[in-house]
Amino acid sequence: MSFLAKAEDPLTAKKEAILTAASRLFSLQGYAAVSMRVLANEVGTTPAALYHHYPDKEALYYAVLQYVFTDKAAAIGDLLAGNDAPDIRLERLLLWFAELFSGDEIFSKLLHRELIDGDKERIKFLTEEVIEAPFREIEKLMLQLAPELDARLSAISVIALILGHFELMPIMNNLTGSKKGDDDLPAFALHVKSLVLCGLSGKLGEKGGI
Repeated sequence: MSFLAKAEDPLTAKKEAILTAASRLFSLQGYAAVSMRVLANEVGTTPAALYHHYPDKEALYYAVLQYVFTDKAAAIGDLLAGNDAPDIRLERLLLWFAELFSGDEIFSKLLHRELIDGDKERIKFLTEEVIEAPFREIEKLMLQLAPELDARLSAISVIALILGHFELMPIMNNLTGSKKGDDDLPAFALHVKSLVLCGLSGKLGEKGGI
């Protein structure tokens, strides 16, 4: 893809300032609502100078997607590496995801907007360039944990449990009156781990070796 080569150019201080500002605006307002002129004003430059770095808004947006998502995806491989037991690596992954969704508002909002917009080319780009590699790592982990189940569906279920929790958080807080903060994230990770490994009626201590 032509956008990829551009996004992989060395990240200068100016480009980083552009991508930081653009990622914030795109996450808040969406792709369609943000013009290059508005972006230029936010960065403190001119539209002409912005076009010097990125040929059009679409190219800039793809660069933003890589800027926001790629390092997060790369971190998953590191989290799942090592000789720890699979259930320990799963809990570590769940906690990392929980901290990411809870603490990185730009990441969360940009992902939400992409899922809502459903642009086929951008979804394809994110899938191939960002999501596929870490998803395969999660799939391999689930195969170790539950070889009798479909590892692909298991990996999807893990991601859906995390994403659904944080997507519904504003509603759940209103329903329960809860205002739980970051201190509760380890408990959330442990709860999801229990659901994944043992189901609603199971207990971690009842699963052999866990």
